[in-house]
Amino acid sequence: MFETFFYQPVYNVFIFLYNITPGGNLAITIILFAILIKGLLYSLTRKQLQSQKEMQEIQPKINELKIKYKDSRDELGRATLALYKEHNINPFSSCLPVLIQLPFLYAIFKVLREGLGGNGLNLVYSFIEKPDVIYTNVLPGLDLAQLPFVIGISPIRFQIISVIGFLIVIMSAASQYWQMKMMFTQKKVGEISSSNEAEDMAVMMNKQMMYLLPIMMFFIGSTFPIGLSLYWLIITLLSILQQYFIFKKKTNP
Repeated sequence: MFETFFYQPVYNVFIFLYNITPGGNLAITIILFAILIKGLLYSLTRKQLQSQKEMQEIQPKINELKIKYKDSRDELGRATLALYKEHNINPFSSCLPVLIQLPFLYAIFKVLREGLGGNGLNLVYSFIEKPDVIYTNVLPGLDLAQLPFVIGISPIRFQIISVIGFLIVIMSAASQYWQMKMMFTQKKVGEISSSNEAEDMAVMMNKQMMYLLPIMMFFIGSTFPIGLSLYWLIITLLSILQQYFIFKKKTNP
């Protein structure tokens, strides 16, 4: 069902973009595909980012509640949750804009691993032109369908296959950290309050994800085709731009 109702439509959109890309450049195709996906998810991610920003903005009110109900954790918990509900805020929503894109990340991985030739092209719809060949080598020494590393255990070996590919992997992980740090820049994620368990858990999750997501993206980029890191790099940069304008708009109405 995933292949029929999700992967195949996504794959055909990708092939359509490849067909209209000048020179059939796979890198440009991946960039256009990332822009398209980001555009489709714009409204949903905007809502989540606004919720996160509003959570930061009501922090002074939360601090007032901590003082008012300092002797009652139960009252503080209820008052805090009521405040979240009043402002339509989900304290655990900060990671959702990343998580909802994971199916598309997996789809683009399947495109790069299975869909660029051979039997993969059999999934192309009849009304979309099927390319004779998809060129994955977009620059000398940069094949977006290949891994950036060769890693072996016996004998032990570690070799960078593509310097540009390695830089794309590094930038993908670094941009993910930048995005997460920017999201919490107005809130000290290192300060864990002992006054409210729900808030404490949300802050701890946010802090952990700020470091775990970049590490995860570096690991994924190191063990999967370079094109996957290029896709995530573009998605993350677009997310950073979206966050910047939403946060700026909320700060300067």
